[in-house]
Order: sequence, then structure tokens, then C-alpha cells
Amino acid sequence: MKHLNRLLALALLAALCLTAAAGCTSADPNTAATTNSETTAAVTEAPVRKLTVDNTYRIVVAAEADEITQKTADMVAGIIREIVGYELAVVTDAEAAVEQEIVLGHTNRDLSTTEEGAYHVFLNGDSLHISASDSITLYFAAEAVLEAWLTADFGLATPGTLTLAEDRVAELNGLTTRRDHSIKIMSQNLRDGNDPNGNTFGERFERFKLLLAEYQPDVIGTQEHGTNWSIRFEKLFADLSEDDDIPLYAMVGESSSGFGQRGGKSSILYRVDRFDLVETNTFWLSETPERVSTVYGSEHKRICTWALLKDKVTGETILAANTHLDNSTDRVRTEQITILLEVLSEVVGDYPVYLTGDFNARVGSGAYGVVAAQMQDARRTAWVDRSTVDGTYHGYSTQWAMEIDFVFYNEKSTPVSYEIVSKDYDGFVADHYGVIAEFVLE
Repeated sequence: MKHLNRLLALALLAALCLTAAAGCTSADPNTAATTNSETTAAVTEAPVRKLTVDNTYRIVVAAEADEITQKTADMVAGIIREIVGYELAVVTDAEAAVEQEIVLGHTNRDLSTTEEGAYHVFLNGDSLHISASDSITLYFAAEAVLEAWLTADFGLATPGTLTLAEDRVAELNGLTTRRDHSIKIMSQNLRDGNDPNGNTFGERFERFKLLLAEYQPDVIGTQEHGTNWSIRFEKLFADLSEDDDIPLYAMVGESSSGFGQRGGKSSILYRVDRFDLVETNTFWLSETPERVSTVYGSEHKRICTWALLKDKVTGETILAANTHLDNSTDRVRTEQITILLEVLSEVVGDYPVYLTGDFNARVGSGAYGVVAAQMQDARRTAWVDRSTVDGTYHGYSTQWAMEIDFVFYNEKSTPVSYEIVSKDYDGFVADHYGVIAEFVLE
């Protein structure tokens, strides 16, 4: 009987060892009992389930998915094809669900919501889900997730083999994406005039503060930036506290009347929490750009201010330039923009470049054509155009507007969104709507 009891005890101990998935080194019942901490350690050492993705998987998007979500699905399929060799089909959620899916965005497979600007990665059985608050966030989240999944130790990604360690899925949430380092570039003609009918400097400045709080651009090119505006900005930025919704900006730029003079500027404002100023200069749009001068026929002295700004987040240095072309003739503006691009080429280097301004020129004009031959118009190339109006100069009227304000850029970055800021902040900010473009660096 004693021998039988000993065998039963050994069998029970062996069963416990198998359950714990930790090697038991002694079958002696007199061995001290395993402590809770040892049991916990043994459990955590158990083999981790790995999601194994094969070529029976498919990529699922919503039936009403927009172009960017479709682009996301194509990107995911392309990376998996290149790294693993699988050709995964892309289908919509109109098809019945199966167990093996990579689900992108909000679909009828997942009706949860995601906070603005955020994304969420999770497993549902043998399916992997990547959802996001909007399609642009989804694209950059999927890009970051695939990069981590296929190159880091989340599983195994080799030709013919693709796995994902289940216990590391949570780490795919909160990855840094290119969207996290995006740069928002704005152009705003401030209108250097104390206008009637609710459009005084003071009234419009309060509206501009609301705009800054809502959009929080990283860099702003301003035109008609006269002394009245400078005084208000200087006081605003001096009085800001950490509790304010408006970011703190620094300003660079010189008057068109000369260095150190009062008068209209084409200033650049940049967020001090994002950028350090490396170098800046202002030049005149004339045959003698280094001094106060004009081209023949220009009604006003016109200038360009540029600034090299080093990004504290990425370490990248960008070149921001801002101008205001003349309101006389297309010939004059064509000469001015030609001079601007020639002078600017001396400092462009390999930097991402952004050129903002009131160009007083429409799409299709000679001046527009000159700059569009060397740079790209963010509105025409952005993934999303959120504008609800077509024009920018409106003269304090909602009945019409013509597009003469632009954000141009070079090939070093990609515009993901664009907007003519036509929101009503209990009145107009200026006689122009501002324009804002969001970029990610290549």
C-alpha cells in the first residue's frame, strides 16, 4: 500500500510539472513545495503562442474605404509580398469574415472607436487588426507596425514564414510613426489695415488666436505683417503660460523698407518647442536683392524672408521661405518669383524646403508656372484636401474668393493633408483665408 501511494504521489507530481511547463528535477515527495513565485515564473516560461500568417490570409478594408485606406492595404500587401513572398488578396468587409485576416481600419469586423490621432493593434483569434482614428493615421501606423513586425523580434519574417509572437502584440501599440513627426506649414496674409464692420486689428487678432489654438501650426509664413501685428504678437507670446492652448512662437523677418525699419514684413513664425533657429535672412525681389530695391513696374517693395530651422524632435533641418509678390502685373510677379528662386537656390542645399506666400497669382499664370516648374503645389498633391472653399482672397465676403495663396515644397517631403482655413471665428481673421499643409519627411 505504501508503494502504491508513493506511485500515485509521483504521478500527481509529474502531472503538476507538465501543467506548469517548467522542468521538475525531483520526484521525491519530501521535496519542499513550489512557492507561488516559482509557480508564476514557471507559467511565464511556457511556450508563447505565435500567430502564423500564411498565404491563405487576406487583407480586409471597409467597403466604403477611402483612397488612403486602399493605399494602406496595397502597401501592406506589397511589403508582405516582398519580404515573405505571399500574395495576399485585398477584399472588403462585404465578404463574410474568415478566421485568417489582417483587418485595416474600422470595418464591420471591429466597431470600436479610436481617439483622434491614435491607432490600435490587437488580435482577434487568428486575425490581426490595425485600426485608427482616420485613414492618414492608419497608413503611417500600418507602416510602423509592419516595419517592427517584419524586422524586429516579434516573431519570424523570412521567405515563406511569417509569425507574430502573441505576447508582444501590445508593443506594436504606441510605436513612433512618421505622422508623429509631421510638420504643419501655414500661410496667412494678415491684412495690414484697421478695417470697419468688425474687422479692426483688435477684433481680427482675437480670431487669429482662436485659429492658432485650434490648428497649432509649426511654421507660419505671414504677409502684410505690419507694426500693429508685431506689437500684438510680441505681447501675446510674452504673456503665454504653459496652461495656454496657443503654442509659443518666435518671429523672424525684416521690413520691406529696410533692416531695422518699421513697416510691412513677410515674417516667419516658428514654434520654439519644436525648432531652433539656425540662420535667417531677408532679401528684396529685384536685380539687387541685398538692398532695398524693386523690379521695374512693381508698385511696392517686395521681399522674401527665409529661415533654416533645426527640428528638436527629428534633428532634421528644414528651410522655410515666405514672400508676398506684387499686385501689379504678371510680368512683374514672374520676374520677382524668378529672382526669389535664384537667390533661394544658394541656401537650399539638401534641406526639405517650404515656400509660403500671397503670390497675387492664380493657377495657370506665368508666375505660378515658374515656381510650379521647380516646386510642387501642396494642394494639388496632398493625399487629402479638406478645403470647403476654392479660393483664398475674399475681401471680407463669403460670396466669392480667388486662389492666390499657396504652400509649395520640394521632393524631400510629402503633403498628407491640405486645407484652406475658411472657418468662421465669429468673423474673418483677414481679407484672405489662411492655408495649411501637413507634411511628412521622406
